[in-house]
Amino acid sequence: MRCKLVTPDKTWYDGDADAVVLPAVDGQIGVWPRHTPLLTALGTGTLRVRIGGEQHTWTVEGGFAEVGPTAVVVAARRVVA
Repeated sequence: MRCKLVTPDKTWYDGDADAVVLPAVDGQIGVWPRHTPLLTALGTGTLRVRIGGEQHTWTVEGGFAEVGPTAVVVAARRVVA
């Protein structure tokens, strides 16, 4: 699936992902391809993107995530690499 992580001033990631873990305001959400569509508010926590054996992580502070069957778009207020 496709994953995009953006803030108002920068695109942090735009690429493929096998799985994504989001820090939603009420707990972590695991996302895999063909996931049921949803929109969620983000809290502060670790966003993880897995591609094969690699894992990329960022700390996000607030924002929203839109999940669809083929893509995850994360619009974060702030990202710390």
